[in-house]
Amino acid sequence: MAQEEQKAENNEKVAAAQSNAKKLYLPPFLNPMLASPTEKAFTREGWIYEPKLDGIRALAYVTPESTEIFSRNGRRISAQYPALAAALPQQVSGEVILDGEIVALNSHGRPSLQMLQQRMNLLKLTDIKRAEERIPVHFFVFDILHADGNSLLRCPLLERKELLRKHVHPDQRIVILKYFEDNGVEAYQVSVDLGFEGIVAKRALSHYEVGRRSPSWVKVKALRSGEFLIAGYSPGQGSRSAWFGSLVLAYYDDDNNLTYAGSVGTGFDTKLLNELLQLMKPLEVKKCPFKKRPDDKKDAIWVKPELVAEIKFMDWSADKHLRDPVFLHLRSDIEPMNVRVVNAISNVELDNLEELRAVEQSKFAKLGQGKSTLKVAEATSASAYSTKESSQTIPLSTSETGCHFEEPDEQTFARQQIEFLGPELKVQIDAVLNQLSGKELKLTLRSAQHDIPLTNLTKILFPALDGQPAITKRDFLKLIATLSPLILTQIAHRPLTMIRAPSGIRARNFFQKHWHLDLPDFFETVQLKDEQPAKKDYIVCNNLQTLLFLAQHNIIEYHTFLSRCQPDMRLYDLPDYLVFDIDYHKEDESVKDKLDREAFKKTREAAHLIHETLKSLGLTAFVKTSGRNGLHIYVPIKTEFDFDDVKTLSETIAKHIERDNSSLINTNSVAARNQKKVFLDYHANSKGRSIAVPYTPRLAAQATVSTPITWEELDRIYPDELNQHTIRDRLLSKGDIWKDMAQYREDLSRRFMRRS
Repeated sequence: MAQEEQKAENNEKVAAAQSNAKKLYLPPFLNPMLASPTEKAFTREGWIYEPKLDGIRALAYVTPESTEIFSRNGRRISAQYPALAAALPQQVSGEVILDGEIVALNSHGRPSLQMLQQRMNLLKLTDIKRAEERIPVHFFVFDILHADGNSLLRCPLLERKELLRKHVHPDQRIVILKYFEDNGVEAYQVSVDLGFEGIVAKRALSHYEVGRRSPSWVKVKALRSGEFLIAGYSPGQGSRSAWFGSLVLAYYDDDNNLTYAGSVGTGFDTKLLNELLQLMKPLEVKKCPFKKRPDDKKDAIWVKPELVAEIKFMDWSADKHLRDPVFLHLRSDIEPMNVRVVNAISNVELDNLEELRAVEQSKFAKLGQGKSTLKVAEATSASAYSTKESSQTIPLSTSETGCHFEEPDEQTFARQQIEFLGPELKVQIDAVLNQLSGKELKLTLRSAQHDIPLTNLTKILFPALDGQPAITKRDFLKLIATLSPLILTQIAHRPLTMIRAPSGIRARNFFQKHWHLDLPDFFETVQLKDEQPAKKDYIVCNNLQTLLFLAQHNIIEYHTFLSRCQPDMRLYDLPDYLVFDIDYHKEDESVKDKLDREAFKKTREAAHLIHETLKSLGLTAFVKTSGRNGLHIYVPIKTEFDFDDVKTLSETIAKHIERDNSSLINTNSVAARNQKKVFLDYHANSKGRSIAVPYTPRLAAQATVSTPITWEELDRIYPDELNQHTIRDRLLSKGDIWKDMAQYREDLSRRFMRRS
C-alpha cells in the first residue's frame, strides 16, 4: 500500500511538472549547457553529483517514429550510431529532447574515448556496420529538455530528473545516468575508482542554460586536461624523421586572438603519427597564424588552426605555456572557434550561488507551498552502470523546485519584458492571446476598446520545413503579440516601412512605404517634410493594435529609419544610431530552404574585424543577425549630428576597414558580389534609408527573426537557428540583451567632430 501511495504521489508530481512547463515548438537544435571547471571536489547543500563520462556529448530528438542525434556543435550524427537511433524510440515514450553522452566501454567496462574515436568519423555504411559489431556504444542520459510539447528549460534540475525517469525506459544500450546526492568528495572518489573522468556537480535547483558554460554545473576532473588547437608542427628528427617532432598548440583569447600555448611531443604511437600527419598536410599554410611568431618556433610548419586536440598537462608555466603536456586524442565534436581557456570556478563564486539558492528558497516559500517527496536516483559504486532500479526517498520542499508557469508561454514572456506602455500593455497581450487560443477561421479581436477584424487565420504564411511545423496567420499574430514589448521599443516614434506577403512567403511580396487604405483611429501617421506633397503619410507604430492590424494584412517585416520623428519633429534629422550593414551577396536567400552557412562564416569574420576597429576608436558596438546571411552592427549615439555628418563618419570608418582588409571586404556592392567579398554597407546611415529592426520576423523560408546576440555568441550561432519557433525560448532564457543599450550612447562631438 505504501508503494502504491508513493507511486501515486510521484505521478502527481510528474503531472504537475508537465502542466507547469511552457508550451513551445520543438526547436531545431539547442546548444547544450556546459559545466565550468573547478580545482577540487566539494560537498555543498543543494547540489547533486554525477559521474563525468569520457565520451561525446549528444542531444537526441526522439519521437515515436524517428530519432535525430546531434553532436555538441550541432552536427547530425544519427547515421554514425544507427543502433542508438533505432533503440531510442523503443525505449523512450513521447516526443522528447534528451541530453547525454555517447560512450564506448573497454574490456573492463570503463568508458574509453579512444575506442569511440574509431567510430566518430565513419561515413561508409559498410564501415559503420562493422564498427557496430566491433565497438558497441551506449547513450547515458542525464537530462531532458523538452517533453510532449513542453519546454523544460526553466524547470529545476530535480524536476527534470523526475520527468526523465518517466519518459526513458532504460536497457543495456540506453542508460539513465545515476547520481549521488549527499557527499561530493566521496562521489568524486567512487567515480574515479570506477574509471570515470571525475564528477560533474550540479545545483539541484538549476535551470537549463542553453549554450552557456554555467557556474551552476561544475566539473571536477581527475586528470587535468583541456582542448587546444593544432596551429603547426616541428619537423621530425631521428626515429621521427618521417613524421613530426611536436605539435604547436593554441587557443583563442577573449578578443578572439590566436594565442600560443606551447607544444606537445609525447602521447603518440606510430599509427597516430601517420594519422595526424595526413590530417595536417592539407591544412599547411606559409604564414604563421599568430600575430607574433613564437620565438622557439622558427622552423615550424604552420597549419590552419582547424584540428582540436585534447591535451593532459601538469599546470601552466609563468609564461602561460602548458607544463608537461601529453597528447590524448582529437576532438571532432568541438568547433575550433570555441577552443578557449576557461578559468576555474572559485569558492567565492560558489558562495554566490549559495546566496542565489537562498533567495530562490525564500521566494518560493512565500508561495505557501507544503512539503512533498522526490524520488531521487542513488548512484552507488556497485551500480554505476547497472540499469537496475535503485532509489531512495528524501524529503524536499516543493518550494525549492518552483517550476511555476501558470500561463501560456507567450503571456509569461510578455510579463518579463520592458513596460513600453506601462502595465496596460501586459493586460492587452494576455487578452489578445486568450482570444487567439481557439480554432476559428475568422474573428473580431477586441483590444483596448478597439475592434480588429481577423480573417483567414488558418492561412499558411510559412510552410513547414525541416521538421518544423507550418506557421499560420494565427501563429504569426500570437508571435507578434508576444514580442510586441520588444518590437514597440524599437519602432516607436519612427517612420515605418514594411514588407507585405499577401499569400505567404512563397508567393509575390512587395515593399510598402505608405498605406493606401482607410486606417483605424488607433493608427498614428506622419508627413515627412522632405517627401513630395502628393505622397501619403508614413505610419508610426506606437501601440499593440497597430502591430496586430498590420499582421492581419500580412505585413511580415518591419523596417524603420535611424531617427525618431516624435515627440519633436526636429529629431527626424538627427539619427540616434550609427549602423553598418554587412552581407555576403550571392543570390536571393529569402526563398531558399537552406541558408548559406559558408557565406555567413565570411560575414562573421568581417563583423569581428569591424568590431575590433570600433573598439579601437572607443565606440561600443552591438550586433544582431539580419535573418539572412547578414549582420547589423549598431553604435548608439547621442542625437546631436545630422545624417550627413554621421554618414561621413561611417564612410571614413568603412573605407579604413576596407583598406586594411581588402581581401575580404569591399564597400561597393557590385564589386563585392563580383569579387565574392563581404559587402560593408555604410549607406544605411543616409537620411530616408531604413533597416530591419531588432526582433522583426524576416521573409525567409526558415521563418528567421532578426535577433540581437552577444559578440561572444557570434561564433557559435547561425541566423537560421534564431527563428519564430525558437525566439520565445531564447528570450525567456536571456531576456532582451539590448535593453540597456541607451546608456552606451556615444558623444561623437567629443570623439571626432567639432561644430563650426
